[in-house]
Amino acid sequence: MNKKAVEYRLKKTVFVEPTGLDKDNQSTVREVAKLAEIAFAKPEIKKALIKNSFEYTTVTGREKKIVSTNDLLRLPSILGIDLLAGKTGHLPEAGYCFVGWFENNGHEIITVVLGAPDTAARFTESAKLAAWSFKAFHWKNSSN
Repeated sequence: MNKKAVEYRLKKTVFVEPTGLDKDNQSTVREVAKLAEIAFAKPEIKKALIKNSFEYTTVTGREKKIVSTNDLLRLPSILGIDLLAGKTGHLPEAGYCFVGWFENNGHEIITVVLGAPDTAARFTESAKLAAWSFKAFHWKNSSN
């Protein structure tokens, strides 16, 4: 993971183990967004992150089912904004976290919420960030 961080020029991202479940793993909001952009671009990752549950078979033949903790998957859309992918996270030291990839009228953004006080707050804050971003930012038409 650290080799990939260097490859992707993530200068403030350090992994002490690969799961992300160690308090000593470090990054910044900007670099978490960059890492999410890279990961979400991979079809197999995007496919897994947009499902309420994901089933797979391990290399040893065991069948597994993972149920998503992404509450935004259970909402049709937020004010016309679609969720394309999202990843949750939580550690006592980091709080509740969420990285979301949103689309509205052909435009896409990634939001990052770190350190939310509870699971609901990470989704509420992400929805607010997405709604504000699409309202406040004006994209140039590609024909201009």
